[in-house]
Amino acid sequence: MWRCLGLLCTAVLLSLVPAARVDAVGANGGSDCATCTILVGLVEQLAQVYDEDAEAALERFCSFLPEQLQPPCKAGAAVFVPYLVDMLYKKETPDVACHALGFCKVDPGHQACHLFPVPKAGMDEALRRIRPIYNDVSKMRQERGLPDICKVPGIKEICDILDRAFDSHLPSEDLDKDGHSTMKTFRGSSWRGKDCNDFDKRHHPGARPIDGDIAMDSNCNGIFGLDSETGLPYEDVLCNGTEPRGVVLLGDSIGAHFHLPPQWFEAKSLSPAVFKDLFFILENEIDWPELSTATGHINNTFGEIIQGPVDSIYMRLRERNRCNHRDYQNIGVNGGASGSMNSSIVKSLVR
Repeated sequence: MWRCLGLLCTAVLLSLVPAARVDAVGANGGSDCATCTILVGLVEQLAQVYDEDAEAALERFCSFLPEQLQPPCKAGAAVFVPYLVDMLYKKETPDVACHALGFCKVDPGHQACHLFPVPKAGMDEALRRIRPIYNDVSKMRQERGLPDICKVPGIKEICDILDRAFDSHLPSEDLDKDGHSTMKTFRGSSWRGKDCNDFDKRHHPGARPIDGDIAMDSNCNGIFGLDSETGLPYEDVLCNGTEPRGVVLLGDSIGAHFHLPPQWFEAKSLSPAVFKDLFFILENEIDWPELSTATGHINNTFGEIIQGPVDSIYMRLRERNRCNHRDYQNIGVNGGASGSMNSSIVKSLVR
C-alpha cells in the first residue's frame, strides 16, 4: 500500500498555503502537482482499505467531506475517474497518474520529482508509457476549460476559500474598519479579540476607554457602567493601576500554529468526523491561532484531529487581570519572512 508520510505531506502542502496562491504553480507543476498526487494517493489507499475500485473509493472520499462539498466533489471525480480507474488498475503510482492527468510535468532543467517510490522501470519509462493517456486527458481538459487543478469542480470551491483567506492579513468582514471583527474565521476573532461594536471604529479590544466606559464598553473587555458606591466608572475601579497588557504576535506559521491533521493523510482514519470542521480550518488558513502558545483563548473542541489542553500567554495574562479580556492579536502568516514582515504583516497591526 502506498503511504503518504505525514511529515512529507506537510512539507508539500505548505506550498499551498504561504504567500499562497500568488504563485500557485511552481516547478514541475508545483502545488497543482502536489495536490493531485496526495489526493490520488488517498484514493488508492481507500481502494485498498475497503477492497473497492478507484471509482468507489472516490465516491467514498467525497462522502467524507462536508455536505456542501459533496456534489462538486463528485462532479470533479466524474471528470477524471475513467482515466484514474485505468491507471490504478495497471498499478501506476500516484506520481505517474498525475503526470498522465496533466497536473505534474517535467520542466526544462529539472528532473521528474515524486512523492512515492519510483516505478521499477524508472520514471522516464513510466512517463513514456502513459503518454497516450496524457494526450487524451489534455484534449479533454482543453475542451472543458480545466487548465489547473483549481478549476476542477470540488477543488475549485476549496481554492476559492483559500484565495479569500489569503487575500489579506486583516479581517475580511469588518464593517467599521477598525481591524476587529465579529466573525471567527477569515482573520476574525480566531486571530484578534472579538469586536463588541462593529459599527463604531472607536470601539474594539485594546481601545482606550471612552469617558471611563460609563455608558458602554468601548474596549470590549466586558467592563462598563458606574459604581454606585464610589461614583466612579467600573473601568477606573477595577482596572486603573493594574497595568492591563495586550498580546500581539507578529510571525510565521509557527506563531499562527499551522497544523495539518495527520488523519487527513491516512485512509484508515478518514471519516466524516475528521472533515466536519473542514470549512472552519480552511477559512483559518489551516492555522489554529485560537489554540496557539501566544493567543490561545478557547477550549479544544477539535478532539478528532487535534489533542491536548490549551494554554497561552494571553490566557495567563487574562487570568491575572480580567481587564485584559479580548486584548490579543495574532498576525502570524504562513510563509512569512523578514521582507513581508516589514512590507505587509506589521502594517496589519491595529491599536
